[in-house]
This record gives sequence, C-alpha cells and structure tokens, in this order.
Amino acid sequence: MKLFVLGIDAASEEMLRAFDMPFVHELLDSLKKKDIVEDLISRGWVEAYTGEPATKTKGFYEFPLLNKTYDTSLSFNLNIIDKSTNLLWKTLNNKNVSVGFMGVPTTFPVPQVDGFFVAGGGGGKSLDSTYNDGTMFYPDEIVEVLLKNKYVVDERVPSLLFDKKIYDLTLFFDKLIEMMDRRTQSYIDVYKNKPVDFGFLAYRAVATVAYLSMSEIQRLIDGKTALNEEYLNELKRFFKALDINIKNLFDAIETDNKILISDHGITPYNSRVNFNYLLQKLGFQDKKAQSLSKSLIHKYKNLIPFNLRKKLKKSSFVESNVKKGLWFDQSTSIAFCRSEGDVAGIFINDNKRFNGPVDVLNIHKKALEICESINLSEEAKKYKLKAHQTKDLFDGDKYKDLMPDILVSKPLNMKSMTTTTSKFFTENSWFNKPIDLREVKHDNWTGSKKPNAMFYHSPELEELIRVEDKNDLTLTYKIADRFFK
Repeated sequence: MKLFVLGIDAASEEMLRAFDMPFVHELLDSLKKKDIVEDLISRGWVEAYTGEPATKTKGFYEFPLLNKTYDTSLSFNLNIIDKSTNLLWKTLNNKNVSVGFMGVPTTFPVPQVDGFFVAGGGGGKSLDSTYNDGTMFYPDEIVEVLLKNKYVVDERVPSLLFDKKIYDLTLFFDKLIEMMDRRTQSYIDVYKNKPVDFGFLAYRAVATVAYLSMSEIQRLIDGKTALNEEYLNELKRFFKALDINIKNLFDAIETDNKILISDHGITPYNSRVNFNYLLQKLGFQDKKAQSLSKSLIHKYKNLIPFNLRKKLKKSSFVESNVKKGLWFDQSTSIAFCRSEGDVAGIFINDNKRFNGPVDVLNIHKKALEICESINLSEEAKKYKLKAHQTKDLFDGDKYKDLMPDILVSKPLNMKSMTTTTSKFFTENSWFNKPIDLREVKHDNWTGSKKPNAMFYHSPELEELIRVEDKNDLTLTYKIADRFFK
C-alpha cells in the first residue's frame, strides 16, 4: 500500500504513552508530530475525509434546523453532507487511485468506489446494522470475509450495558477487544484479496473505553493509585490488545507512508456548567416553567429501563412535549445555549433563524453585549471563562449560520449542559468513585472531548504540508490529495 491512515477515535498521546504498548510507542517515535487543534464543533472524521470545516460541509456534531423552531439535529451521514463537497475517496478514484476504507464514522450509506468500503457507525447510525441492508458494505464480494470474521459494526455503552446487560467487567472488555480483533483481521483479509493504493481504517472501541474510564486513566497518567485495581488491569489488557492489533495491521499491509490520527483528544471531566443559568442571571434569557410531564421525565429518566426509553423517544407525545420542549421564553429571551456536550455555544435568538425577538441586523451587537457581560461576571473570574464572537471567522461559508454566535472557552474538565438547574456549577458525583458498570447511565461517564487531536505522519510527508494549511484534521485530506499527484 502506498499510503495508509489509521484513525483511533478519541485517542490522545498521553493516554497511549501511559500503557504498555511497545509497538505504538515505537511507531510514535518514528513519526513526525503535528500540533492539531479541533474546534469540537466540526466532526473530526468529516474534516479528515473532506478537507473542509463544518461551516462548508454541514459536518457539525449538532446543528439547528433553521425552520423557525429551536429543533436541532445530532445526526450526520453522507446523505446530509453538502453535495458539492469533495470526498476523499472520489478525489483519489478520479486520479485512478484505488481506496480501502473501513469503520470511519459517519461514512454511510456506503459509497461505490474503486476498491472496497466498509461504512462506519456514528452520527445517528443504528448499531444493529445487518450485512445485507445495502448501506454498510461495498462491493458485495467482501461480505463473505466480514461474515467469516464476524465483523462488528460498533459496540458502545448503550449496546453493551443497557441492551445486552453485560455488567461483568472482564466480559465487557472482552467484547470491545473482540470488536478490534475482528476489524483488524477483516481489513487484512479484504486487503489481501483486493489490494488498494490508499487505506483508511478507524478503531472506535477506544472512544467507548475513554469516555467511560477517563477518571481512572488520568490517575494512571498522573502516577496516582487506582480507584479500582481490577478495573485498571482490564484497561491495561485492553490497550495491550490495541497495541497487538496495530502491530498486526501494519505488519500485514506493509506501507512506508503512514498517518496516525484521532478525531479529537480526550480529557476527564469532573463537573458540568449550565450557560443557560448564566444567561438568565445576566438578564439575557427568561426562564419558562417546565411542564409537569417534562420535569418528571428528566428527573426520573435514569430509572426508566433503556429499551423503554428508546420507545419513548419515538413517541409523538414525548417528541412534542418533552424532547422539543423549551426551558426559556422564546418571545423574550435574547440568547440560549443548546449544547449538551463539550462546547459552550450560544445562539442569539433572532427572528430569521429561530422565532425570537432579536432583529437579524442586531445579532452582532447583542453577541458583543453578551460576551462583555459574561467576561465581567463572577463566574468568568471564578471558573476561567472567556466568551468571544464567532461569525466573523467564517464569513462567506455556506453553513456559517449553523455556528453558534458566541463560543465560551472553559477549563477542559467542565462539560456544558442545556437544561436549567438551580446553579451554574455542578460536580460530577461519579468522578472520584470506582467505576461500577451497573451504575453507568450514559456514554460520557467520566470523559470529555478536548481540542488536541493526535496527528502523526511519516517524515517524508512533511513536504506536502503548506504554510497556509490550518492545523486541524483537514490536513489528512490535503496530504492524501497531494501525495497522489
């Protein structure tokens, strides 16, 4: 193979260096490192296979629908992406370069390529995909290999804990190691039967482990005693298995030119902050009383069995009265925050995109006023917050209106939340406790995204990086495009 990209979802160098991974450590030492900073609004994998930010491709983690409501979408796939986007596999095929993709998140429905393609999950794709649904594998001839190897599309906390109820620690990690093993062997076997010039494989299991376990992983990185020695031993076993998989993969495909990336970094989170509470306190948002049905469901949702929760999400009553219910008065509120994850993004409640009171011509003025108010607040001083406007940074981009008008930088150990609470700051009560799989309620248990993605490449590829290139994952596409002249 002439050029191969290995992606490890949610991996960071300090994490990989902390575990006994001799092959990976030697690999990192042999490659050249690039300092990458992701905005955590664009999906990193989409940047890697398009060479463009979300403001040009629509590849956001979350975006408003702009239908005069406050509805948002967390889904993304190749049906949603802007049709003018240059996709890496098309770009390379047009140069008569054959490609082999496997497991790269959000690459479904599967494209027809010169080579082979196994679509990845993520972006809203169901994890229970079958081999004959026509959306995951191309060409048909590779399905026999995948079936023989019992290829796993994806396993995550919900599928393992809530659906299959695997609470045994060893069995839980067995399933994730099994997913990696089968992916590695499948790529090797498909490539052996159908060699290609360019390859791109992504491991997703690391993200499941990292989001769940960063409280324990960070203790190892910092040289602290484990909260649970048995759990730490399972982590060591998992990362040792990852090392073996990567070694087997590189031994089999024999490529001199390599790129190793993650879609973002990972950091532990010990607290959550509610920017809607802050907007209310500063006078930019008016609180709306929650209906009894919504408040009860939010209060007791973790007591509802997971399968029942999935059915409730499809209920028209829940959809209209709970999921889309607003916590603020839309007719008087100046701004709101929708993010429930790692980015504190604030939208001005204007009358063009939403149904708010702010004239579209006053967005800039109101955003500036809010930034100044946040930056002078007690919370900004206490928690090291810094608000700034974003729109001017993306002038001319097709999807710039899907970007928040304000971004608030905050310590990496804090996540954002949208629902109103009685205070701005809330501790993660599970952070300093030994992880018990029976207590876990969601994917992001003790881990959170951080902007510092991994990016390593063969030294020979350095000449393909230009001064004007941004230090983000769009470099993956650009290097591959320039490598194949």
